[in-house]
Amino acid sequence: DPLPVAIYFEYDPGFDRAEEITLFEKLVKERATDIRARMHLADLLRFGGDANERVKVLEQALTLTKKHAKKQMLEGRNDILAAAHVGLVIALDTAGKADRARKAARKAATELKKLDSKGENQRNLLAAQWLSAYANSK
Repeated sequence: DPLPVAIYFEYDPGFDRAEEITLFEKLVKERATDIRARMHLADLLRFGGDANERVKVLEQALTLTKKHAKKQMLEGRNDILAAAHVGLVIALDTAGKADRARKAARKAATELKKLDSKGENQRNLLAAQWLSAYANSK
């Protein structure tokens, strides 16, 4: 089976960000289990939206990952867990919820370390290190 080696999210620099956010909000609403659409929306919200809305979208993506990641080929090298966890912590911090962000960082660091106890996915280990450092800061 020709499986993708990596999944990339692409942006159209000529597209108005507000229109793109609206488009992906509609897509997320219509495709309730689409993890990629949620991650793209979360990225858009980082640069042109509300941090609290981004928190909600990332929490939904993480919840969906447990049940739908395999079907959407978002496992192994294609998993989005590290990006989603780091994004969630940054969004919580941006929204002024530093205590909740530190708690989420501790939990995520533990989860990512368990996922990659053999050290095969450096992305998870690097994210876990950053999350641990954030959790112990401030």
